[in-house]
Amino acid sequence: MTLDELIDRLGKATGPDVSLDYAIQSSADNDNGRGALIAPLPYTASLDAIVALVERVAPGMDWDIGHHTIERPHYQGIMYPFAGGFTNTEEGGGALMADHFASPALALCLAFARMIRLVRNTAQEAARKPGPRLRIVAST
Repeated sequence: MTLDELIDRLGKATGPDVSLDYAIQSSADNDNGRGALIAPLPYTASLDAIVALVERVAPGMDWDIGHHTIERPHYQGIMYPFAGGFTNTEEGGGALMADHFASPALALCLAFARMIRLVRNTAQEAARKPGPRLRIVAST
């Protein structure tokens, strides 16, 4: 499953889903969609599980979970992938916000998947830009 497909399915999820748990694990491990071989933690069901994954994949990254009751009650997962003035108008100015109506775990799963996509796309764009590249040379 691609990241875009995962994000779409997470946005439509109505509850825990083991196939999404596998896809989240696969995306976090960057295995190009081959799929997790070991049963993943229940990310879509458990805040503890998705928080553990966030902290393993993005140690030190800020994240939040919120519950909002204005208009239609919903949960919001928020991740802050870039510090220092990074702005991405599509995702909300430096923060990746993901509203979800089913659960806080799904909200954070959705924000996490969007963060992975944003970080990978940013890295790919940087790799395409002309300019000097860092080269590591072994010294003897």
